[in-house]
Amino acid sequence: MISNSFLSIQNLVFKRAEKTVIADFNLDLAQGELAFLSGGNGSGKTTLLRLIAGLEKIQTGSISLNGKILSHADVHVPTHQRNIGFVFQDYALFPHLNVWQNLCFGISTLSKQAQKERLEPLVEFLGIAKLLEQNIQTLSGGEQQRVALARSLATEPQLLLLDEPFANLDEQGKNYLRKTLHTWLKNKNITTIWVTHDPKDLQENVSKHVTLHKIA
Repeated sequence: MISNSFLSIQNLVFKRAEKTVIADFNLDLAQGELAFLSGGNGSGKTTLLRLIAGLEKIQTGSISLNGKILSHADVHVPTHQRNIGFVFQDYALFPHLNVWQNLCFGISTLSKQAQKERLEPLVEFLGIAKLLEQNIQTLSGGEQQRVALARSLATEPQLLLLDEPFANLDEQGKNYLRKTLHTWLKNKNITTIWVTHDPKDLQENVSKHVTLHKIA
């Protein structure tokens, strides 16, 4: 049975090599809500995001988004068909592509003009207009993180998953991107699950705080 919530995770159980990683997890989010997810090492935070994104298959329970079942015992919608943005802690940018090519990767089916129109507001908002022709290897950690955020947001995802996106940045970089990202998510009404250990990320716009615990 599908919940009326925009994102609904019901009775989720995930095991790896017969060991339970996530047990009976439930979460409901309305459209535009921001959930903060915390927990110690090995508690299943990243695994949960990977399950939502379709990078892992669930064994028990269900995940639905906007009224559509994405994961169930007999259903597994492929990652590329879920319209979910995922920003990894290590950025996961393509080193053989320059910044602009990285940004266009997820919207390659659009026309060149449509890509430009989609990306221009993000490029300006995140302050990366001067970086578009540069190689990824030449960018600082903060610059790479801005590119990774822009690439995910460019696809206009129904749901955004953030896996400790600022963990590798200095305090100045964190403060800048934290404020910028909170503003963008609020303005665009993007439903988000944000994994972080930093309480400063919670400064505004957080609807729920969920803690995962490692299963003995």
